[in-house]
Amino acid sequence: MTKHYHYPIRIEDMLIKNRKVQYVIGAVLIACIIFKIFPLYRAAPPQRTYADFEQSLCKNDIQTRNLWNRKQCPDQGIITVMEGGRLGNQMWAYVTVWAYARTGKLKPYLPKCVKDQMALMFDQLTIPDFEGISHCPVKFEEQYVNKSNLYWSFTNKSIIIIPKFYRNPTLLLRWLDDILPEFRFNKKLTENAQKILTGFVRNLPAKSYTFIAVHVRRTDYIGYIARIYGDSAASRQFYVKAMKYYENKFPNCLFIFISDDPTWCYQEFGNRENVYVTSYGTEKLNSPAEDMAVMAACNHTIIDYGTFGEWGSILAGGETVYCNLKVNDYKGLAKWKNWTKMDN
Repeated sequence: MTKHYHYPIRIEDMLIKNRKVQYVIGAVLIACIIFKIFPLYRAAPPQRTYADFEQSLCKNDIQTRNLWNRKQCPDQGIITVMEGGRLGNQMWAYVTVWAYARTGKLKPYLPKCVKDQMALMFDQLTIPDFEGISHCPVKFEEQYVNKSNLYWSFTNKSIIIIPKFYRNPTLLLRWLDDILPEFRFNKKLTENAQKILTGFVRNLPAKSYTFIAVHVRRTDYIGYIARIYGDSAASRQFYVKAMKYYENKFPNCLFIFISDDPTWCYQEFGNRENVYVTSYGTEKLNSPAEDMAVMAACNHTIIDYGTFGEWGSILAGGETVYCNLKVNDYKGLAKWKNWTKMDN
C-alpha cells in the first residue's frame, strides 16, 4: 500500500510565490502604460529647411554646399522654379523668377541644379541659389501657374514655385532691356563664337559681311510638334525663302547653320559658298552653350521652332524670320518686334 505524504506549506513559500506573481503583474502593467503613453512623448520630426526644399525642386541629388556661407533667413515671400527642360526652358524660367520677383516684391532664388548649369555660360547672373539660406526652417505652400499673374504680383508671404516649361513673352518684353545683361556669355564662349565666325570669312574676299544664324531643330522636335500641334517639320523651302529674304535686304549675307542634325543641313545647303554648318564633320556636336553663343554673335536669325531658337534670336537682336506653324502661333512669336512669319 502506497503511502502519501503531505508536507505542510510554509508561510515563507506562499509569500515568495505571491511576490513573483506581483512582479509579473506589475511588469505587464508597466509595459502597457509605456506602450500607451510613449507615443505622446515621441521626438518631433526634424524641421524642414530650405536645403530640403531646394532638393525637392531638383531631379538629382545636390552634392555640395558651402555650409559656412550662411545668410539671414528670408522674412518675406520668395519665388523660385522647378528644374525642367533644357537651356531654352531654363532661360525662360530665369526670366520668370527675375521679373515676378521685381513685380511682386518677392525674393528670387534658383535651385542649385539650375543655377550651376546656367553659371557655366553666363557670368552676370544675379539670382542666388538657396545655399545661403539652406539652414533656415521653412513651411512651404506650393502655388503654381494656375494662380493668376495678378496673384503672384501681390503675394509676399508665400513661396511661389514656377512650374517647369513655363514661358511668358509679354513679361519678358516688359523687362527686356533690364534682363538681357543677365545673359552675358563668359569670355571663353564669346571668344569661341568669334573664332567660328572669323574662321569662316578668313578665306572669303575682304568685305563687310552680314551674319545670319539659321537654327534647324530636327531630331526630337519633329515628332513632338506633329503629335501635339499637327505640324510638319520646317521644310527646305522655308529656309530657302528665309535666306532669300535676307539676301534681298542686306549685303553680303553669310548663313551660319546651327542644328542638332548638321548632316541634313550640309546635304541640303552645304554646296553654297555663303553657308557654314557648325559641328559638321567634327567628332562631336558643339555644346548648347557654344551654339547659342554663336547665334548671339550673329546680326540676324532664322528659326524654325523651339525655345533654344527663340533665345538665340533674342540675344542676337536684329531681325528674325520664323516658320509659320501652329506651335509658333501658340507661343505668341508674333508679339516680338522685327520678327517676321514666313510660310513653310
